[in-house]
Amino acid sequence: MGNKISKKEKARREAEAKQKAEKKDRRSFIFMCVAMLFAMWLVGYLINGMEIKSLPQEKAVASIEIQDHRLTEEVKVLNDKESIKNACSAVDILRVKYDAAEMTEAPEFTVVFQLEDGSSQQLQVNETTLLWNGEAHPVKQRHYKMFRDVVESIFFSEYLSAEQVADET
Repeated sequence: MGNKISKKEKARREAEAKQKAEKKDRRSFIFMCVAMLFAMWLVGYLINGMEIKSLPQEKAVASIEIQDHRLTEEVKVLNDKESIKNACSAVDILRVKYDAAEMTEAPEFTVVFQLEDGSSQQLQVNETTLLWNGEAHPVKQRHYKMFRDVVESIFFSEYLSAEQVADET
């Protein structure tokens, strides 16, 4: 009789084992979700790169000075909210790789953010490298080309010839 278990005890043990199995299943599910999120982030980073860290918020910008060294040396000063919004959105297109780099070629674009607090921040970018806050990073080519097309078509369209526009489309 020493080895016999009452029906009540057997039911209790089975319920306890079932709870442990369910708890283990939940943990496995949560772990798999976290692993999948990480994998998706990693694939997204490898494909798209990462955003530029600490760009100023649109509402903190008093004006923006933008220069396209490829087309002209003229500096466009953008003071109205719509132009500032467009310029901030264009800069948001850029993506960089995490690696460090050196800007060996001259910048093709210079964007200076004049902030409401009186300070300024400068971004310089060419086809291969982006310089921001003293740090240079390699640029994702596809994003740079989109940035270039947006900036040139919105802010420097008068310098684009009809042939350049036709070639780019």
